Amino acid sequence: MSFRTKTIFLLIVLSLAPYVITMVILGRVYRGDVENRLIADMEYQLEITLDRLNQSLQTLENDMRFISSLDVINDVLTGDLDKRISNILALKKTDLDLNGDFHVVDSVNTVIASTDVARIGSTYRAGRFRSTPLRSTFSEDQIGELIVDYDLDNLRRSFINDEHLKYSLMVGKGTDAASAPNATQLSVEAPLAKEPGLVVRLEQDREFAFAALNTLTRSFYLALLIGILVIASIAYLVANYIINPILHLSTTARKITKTQDFSQRVSIVRKDEIGDLSDAFNHLIE
Repeated sequence: MSFRTKTIFLLIVLSLAPYVITMVILGRVYRGDVENRLIADMEYQLEITLDRLNQSLQTLENDMRFISSLDVINDVLTGDLDKRISNILALKKTDLDLNGDFHVVDSVNTVIASTDVARIGSTYRAGRFRSTPLRSTFSEDQIGELIVDYDLDNLRRSFINDEHLKYSLMVGKGTDAASAPNATQLSVEAPLAKEPGLVVRLEQDREFAFAALNTLTRSFYLALLIGILVIASIAYLVANYIINPILHLSTTARKITKTQDFSQRVSIVRKDEIGDLSDAFNHLIE
């Protein structure tokens, strides 16, 4: 590799390396900052949704405690013959737009009143999403339970999903929709404070989330390429400015050596150390 090539290559590399490294680091830092901001926004949206769901469950609990405090609950002792408890439960189910049923069972777990009429008189064997003890106004003895058979769709209908933003409800770490976050999605999740066994996950399409950033990234790399070309061009010109007088001096020395023509001289166009070297060479030849 010639001195000229090595010098030009070295100057270009030394000029480009800090620029390229700095720009790449800044690009990665900016992309990481954008992703952190997107995650923070998703966490905020998730927090709002969790508050809404927790409030819904709290309202359900408050309504169940209110029903359990009514005097009509004493009808559990007589088997709710006039269906007053069942009527109250039906009204409350309609009021809450509940997907599921309320049941009142007695001390031996027999369904006394229910929004599902077919269950009345049977033994209740299903799970208890929420239950409230029922006590007679005549004594403090527990006479039964108010139970809600709660469908999780009551919570899912609070989710606002679109093409790129999707909520899902998971039971513990096993989801009813997908087993794990998709690598193509940005994902945040948190448990419900009122029902820690339920976890809500919010996912956003990564390609959509970074669409604007990807456009900016393409512009960034175009600017990086232009910067590389400009810096390389300047480095090339500077290298030539430094090298050309030295190459001219070397070429003249070779010609004199071959031709023994001592009338040849090196033109002096610089007033620096290279110019001094050219002047000394001319005096030497003279």
